[in-house]
Amino acid sequence: MLAALSENIKFITPLLTVLGWGFVLYNTNRSSKRSETRSQCDKCIDKLEKLISDSNKYVKKKNKEKEVKVEDLNKNDDYDYQDTIRLHLMSLEQRSKYLKKRTANNFICLDEIAKIRNLSVNYTNYEEIEEIALDMIENIEETYNECFLYGIRNILHNVLKVIGWTCFWVISGVLVIYTLV
Repeated sequence: MLAALSENIKFITPLLTVLGWGFVLYNTNRSSKRSETRSQCDKCIDKLEKLISDSNKYVKKKNKEKEVKVEDLNKNDDYDYQDTIRLHLMSLEQRSKYLKKRTANNFICLDEIAKIRNLSVNYTNYEEIEEIALDMIENIEETYNECFLYGIRNILHNVLKVIGWTCFWVISGVLVIYTLV
């Protein structure tokens, strides 16, 4: 039996090496995917915060203009407001599609983007826009946490990772001890 084991040991070592590298590459890919997704989520959150900020600036400007004569008001400001909001929303849609393609999860609900686009027609809806944007930020964070931190898939992955590494090191140790003997 020891003779048969010693003949097969020269095949087991390369096999374990290949399996070990496969496991390392899998974890590296998973880690880079998580990092890239976090980066895209942060950019989406920044866009939403910028949308809220721009909306608030516009409303403050409009409130100041109410004190000015009606003839002095610039009617193009309303279109500028809508264009600014729409530019932020276009960027969010692109990032949402990318995140969906990369992770197969919806981080941003496109219905909420449509609601904001419809509400941006009138600047007096800025409170509703702000509320929807804050809900979207919360949804992005929850989806990220579910996908990469607290989801059942992630828990199973971590358990399997521990079991896999334990088996790998035990088998490697046994082989090292066997080859030394």
